[in-house]
Amino acid sequence: MAVRDGKPDPVVVEALADRQLARRTAAGIALARAGAAKLPALRKLLQDPKPQVRLLVGLALAQARQKEALPVLIALLDELPEAKIGEVENLLFTLAGEKAPEPPAELWLEERKKYRAAWDDWYRAHKDGLDLGKLADAARLTGHTLVLLLDEGRAVDLDRDNKPRWQVEGLKFPLDAQYLPGDHLLVAEYQGGRVSERNRKGEVVWEKRIPQPLVAQRLPTGNTFIATSNHFSEVDKSGKEVWSQTPPLGGRIMKAVRLGNGHIACIAEVGSSRFYEIDRDGNVLRNFPVQVSTSGGRIEVLPNGHVLVPEKDNDRIVEHNRKGRRVWEAPFEQPIAAVRLGNGHTVVTSYQSKKAVELDRNGKPVWEYESATRLTRAWRH
Repeated sequence: MAVRDGKPDPVVVEALADRQLARRTAAGIALARAGAAKLPALRKLLQDPKPQVRLLVGLALAQARQKEALPVLIALLDELPEAKIGEVENLLFTLAGEKAPEPPAELWLEERKKYRAAWDDWYRAHKDGLDLGKLADAARLTGHTLVLLLDEGRAVDLDRDNKPRWQVEGLKFPLDAQYLPGDHLLVAEYQGGRVSERNRKGEVVWEKRIPQPLVAQRLPTGNTFIATSNHFSEVDKSGKEVWSQTPPLGGRIMKAVRLGNGHIACIAEVGSSRFYEIDRDGNVLRNFPVQVSTSGGRIEVLPNGHVLVPEKDNDRIVEHNRKGRRVWEAPFEQPIAAVRLGNGHTVVTSYQSKKAVELDRNGKPVWEYESATRLTRAWRH
């Protein structure tokens, strides 16, 4: 509605100069998303006196491939409260990849200034070759949602209206799944003793027999990462194990994921539950205590290294920074899995309420799907 007949709507353009922060922010985001990102009145909001306006409009303009939004967002790294800089970091880490500056251990004033200066240096060195299309790709979702119904042994792919597109039945206690191209499904069947790849008819097109798998993740190489309670492994397309590792300190694995840099992130119980990041040789790179009481599935590690933890017994979702400090949380009844979407929202599933819910940045529900049985995992794709 922000653009009509190819022209920005005058009412929305007028709102760019509104005295109310929420109105001019909403107008800026709408016009940026509607293809009017080069409008001078819109770009003027990058110099708005309110940092919240510069943040939200800057994020929208960056996703609209407007490179001049990046220095504005980088400048906010030492101006915004620590809990607010995660969105900026995620955007920057998505663009920078392995060339990203190392985050400081603590975000005190002097460290934040140095952190911002390091990102300034990165931008000057790489701005000419940046591909902002990566941001649009990261945020682009079809609106389809894959859910696992644990007790029914069923995976259902939902359209935008929560109507089933297709489903796979006969799964034996599925604890993790991944949507693959061509409407295929990779699933860890805990009681079935296997990781299987199914087509939309439910036919098995690939499998790896392994006792009680908790995690199944198809890697960009075509290999598959698998975690059980006491073992990490990677198998090739023929099912041959090409790498394996035991958990840190001999602990019990509860959740895990292979990161893009080859490291393993996991929740392991070593007396109590802790988050660990380890390299391919088993060296512990960081760890901190977390409050997790359920096993199965992946742990969500964000591009900036933050970790999203479902605290079932505390009825909340918590985002920890790289050192384990809580920087964001949202109340939710008995969460057991949480996934961060490209738009900054979080999809959460509940142990008790048998539903999947999408929460906005303020923890407000904006979408939900309810089942008659336990719905333990959900992913938007």
